[in-house]
Amino acid sequence: MTIVLACLVVVLTVAGTARALHESGRAAAPRVVAPVLTAVLVVAETYLAVATEVVPWTLQATLILQALLAPAWATFALCYGRECSWRTLPRSGRLLLALSLSPVLMAAVLPPDQLFYLADFTAERVFYLEPRAFFLYLQLLLCLLLSAGNLETTLRNSRHSQRWRIKLALVGMGAVLAALCLQYGQGLVIRTLDLGYVGLRNGAVALGFALFLFAETRRGSDKVHIARRLAFRSVVAIIAGGYLLGLGVLREGVRLAGPDFERHFALAIVFAVVLAGLIILLSDHLRRRFSIWMHRTFYNEKYDYRTQWINFTDMLSHARNTRDFVDVMLVGLCDAFGFVGAAFVPADFEHPGQARDAVVYEMEPLPPTLPATAFGGLLAYEGGPCTLDTVAGLLSEDALEALQDAGVGLVLPVRTVEGCEGVVLLARPIDTREEHDLEDFELLEAMGRQIALCVRSFRLGDELAVAREMEALGRFAALVMHDLKNQVYALSLLVDNARLYIAEPEFQRDLVETLTNSVSNMRNLISQLTRLPGRESLRLAPVDLMELAREACASLPGADIRFEGAGVRAAVDAEQVSKVLVNLCLNAIEADPAGPVVVRVGVNGGPFIKVEDSAGGIDPALLRDGLFKPFRSTKKRGMGIGLYHCRKIVEAHGGTIGVESQPGRGSTFTVQFARREG
Repeated sequence: MTIVLACLVVVLTVAGTARALHESGRAAAPRVVAPVLTAVLVVAETYLAVATEVVPWTLQATLILQALLAPAWATFALCYGRECSWRTLPRSGRLLLALSLSPVLMAAVLPPDQLFYLADFTAERVFYLEPRAFFLYLQLLLCLLLSAGNLETTLRNSRHSQRWRIKLALVGMGAVLAALCLQYGQGLVIRTLDLGYVGLRNGAVALGFALFLFAETRRGSDKVHIARRLAFRSVVAIIAGGYLLGLGVLREGVRLAGPDFERHFALAIVFAVVLAGLIILLSDHLRRRFSIWMHRTFYNEKYDYRTQWINFTDMLSHARNTRDFVDVMLVGLCDAFGFVGAAFVPADFEHPGQARDAVVYEMEPLPPTLPATAFGGLLAYEGGPCTLDTVAGLLSEDALEALQDAGVGLVLPVRTVEGCEGVVLLARPIDTREEHDLEDFELLEAMGRQIALCVRSFRLGDELAVAREMEALGRFAALVMHDLKNQVYALSLLVDNARLYIAEPEFQRDLVETLTNSVSNMRNLISQLTRLPGRESLRLAPVDLMELAREACASLPGADIRFEGAGVRAAVDAEQVSKVLVNLCLNAIEADPAGPVVVRVGVNGGPFIKVEDSAGGIDPALLRDGLFKPFRSTKKRGMGIGLYHCRKIVEAHGGTIGVESQPGRGSTFTVQFARREG
């Protein structure tokens, strides 16, 4: 029987390998190495278990094959169903691969007589382990258990549509790993390897490979993306470790108490029970039916409402934007009510009675040819959750046919007191025989109210963000208008002086130069309308602040502006700082047209520019309210934009702007830069 099972393992391995290589070519290598190596090891250990005379070199070869199981199964667990490359492999996966090489090195370096003691091998078929062998099999078992944990992680991270395709494959390979752990776990428990269990191990491996081959014939090419937060939540290693230790103790007790038949029978029963339990545990269909049966039997209710609500609201809290929220919401509803897929059809508030494009999760996409009014009847429906048949009369024939083709079973209107935010469609139940009753609809309605409030909050938040962008654009346009107003003021002064001095050649030259500068400045301001407000990049360069102040104030002909201080160099955007100087000087001139304006340049912990006037000071109440806030002005017809614009420019340079005012005397504005160049 042992030999027959070994031959069956070989046949299944050849069939699975041929299929994998035919479909995927070289890309299938990580999936086939572990089964092929396991099949070769099955043949080698079967030979040792039944041969009347053992060739010495076969012991060394078998030992190396056993050690190679660690890297082979680690690679399989890290690559099966996933994007497999060294670049995308997490640190824990790389550490597992490095650990898996340790038993290979020990097996290659140490001869068998330093690892095993063979008393009468042909009679007992038992390897007695030396201390070094104990550490070898300890590392081998650790790698196999971690590989089983990675297989469970792959299953946990798979989507509904993928899980049914890979579930049997992973259960099958989990059975193979469990059989290997059971066999080599003897080394940890009783320091022996009894080849009398090879027949039982061969049967488990054959069963696992059969499940794997059957699942592979139905599986597609979808990849499972592993979330980091779930990478270490596997319980397979803990369960398998406890299972291994328990079987080791049980095996030794049964061996000492009963004949071989009873021993094998007892272990086979335990193994079959554990495997059946794993299949039930990993089956969405069976697990849901068991959960519903437990709640209705012991609690007289289908759901644990507290747990359902906590889990659902916890999932919703992780959404960062509207699309994230819709995706999380659909996943939560599918998990709670046992549906494979769902879709959300949002209402179009710009066109009442129409719907926008649906967001689909694991459901057949709705036909793009459906008009926007196809779901108008559902959006106007004021009832609660119901079956599709209940609202079939509200849909057109095309819309109803499309929903039926997609497998839609339940409809959840998402409504607030202000109106309908959209409709949730639940499709393809996991358990096709499950009937949804009043209890389902009550919980679904409660969740629908929470969903409606969240959808409305996200929608209003998006609308508010758009309104803020429009407000920012309006403020930006106001800033540009303010700068244009400054240019117009300079031109008006020029026109007034031209009536008196137009005949003088020197004035004519100044006139042409001032007009040229004003036109250039206006063009620059107009070009800024194409930039996003608050994101313009500064063109920093070392500049003499005194020369910059004189050039900026030259655009204000006829003004009594005096300059004090020495030349100080700083890395600034000359064009932007010129705007600040022009604005401060214009404010001083408009406050007191007859008084002088003093522009002082110096260094005090950093370069600074001060603009002083003698216009009698600023109202203390305005200073307390914030002179540099937008739309705050000391002038009757002022827009309240200039000083706010100045503050933004100075802060973009990493500097500060402040004001000192003495009532009855005047005010001093100080622009302080953080660094000094030159």
